[in-house]
Amino acid sequence: MNEWLFNEILKKRDCSNISAKNRLNQHVPEFQTFLQLSDAILRSNSVEKPVVVEIGILDGSQKEFYEQLLNAEYIGIDINPNSSADIIGDSGSVDTVHKLLDLLDDRTPDLVFIDGLHTYDGVKADYEMYAPLANYIIGVHDILTPKLTPRDSVDVARFWKEVWEENKDDTIVTIRHHNSRPANVFNGRPLGIGVVIKGQHL
Repeated sequence: MNEWLFNEILKKRDCSNISAKNRLNQHVPEFQTFLQLSDAILRSNSVEKPVVVEIGILDGSQKEFYEQLLNAEYIGIDINPNSSADIIGDSGSVDTVHKLLDLLDDRTPDLVFIDGLHTYDGVKADYEMYAPLANYIIGVHDILTPKLTPRDSVDVARFWKEVWEENKDDTIVTIRHHNSRPANVFNGRPLGIGVVIKGQHL
């Protein structure tokens, strides 16, 4: 992966302000590592123009990274009608999956990145609906973000633990990064990206 280009794209993002419209909605070192790993896997499988599907895009700040660094065709899905997503709709709806399949036109995604609803049921539904479509890579964001209280709805960590324990067929990677002086809004707190590499592609 072109590290210089990654840094040039990153310069356009305000990673120090959580309310900035152009922020990168990822912990920078973790996202960089995810892109490096994805690039290596795709190249090793001779995928020159990968199709990337991202569930939950917020302001779409990741799109440019995928397009320029991975030479990807990018399809974003988000429930927010004001987002820049290619498909507006509830990712948990069968109608949304059908819209994606229509847009893919008999192709299959090479990489699926899941960053939508962060409840246990929400992330599980997204995984079960979209992960089977991916040829090589499934990424799941915020796998290290714990439930802070029993009533907290963020519970991706519990779902990822199940993936880690139950998936015996694929290569499972957890990306976490600590940095005492981070150049981003998350102040060194690892959010975590879980990666499922299908089969023996690693």
